[in-house]
Amino acid sequence: MPPPAPPRRPVGAGHTPDAHRPRKPRPSNYPRRTKPELIGIPCVVVVGRHLADGYVEVRDRATGGRDEVPWDGLADQLLSRVRGNGV
Repeated sequence: MPPPAPPRRPVGAGHTPDAHRPRKPRPSNYPRRTKPELIGIPCVVVVGRHLADGYVEVRDRATGGRDEVPWDGLADQLLSRVRGNGV
């Protein structure tokens, strides 16, 4: 009869114990950051059901204001907001 096989090492046995430590849960009121906030985009364009009528919604993140802008004038509107000319 052959000798028994040596016991197998558990997965990750060669690593430090901290390498596979689970992340700590965040508190429920922890502010989550979105990509526009992280890279500093001042406006958010929302394309919704009004696109069929030729309009999109532009949200100003600083003031929270919302404007419906014609699709044709969207580029001019965004350029004026980014350059600081307002609406």
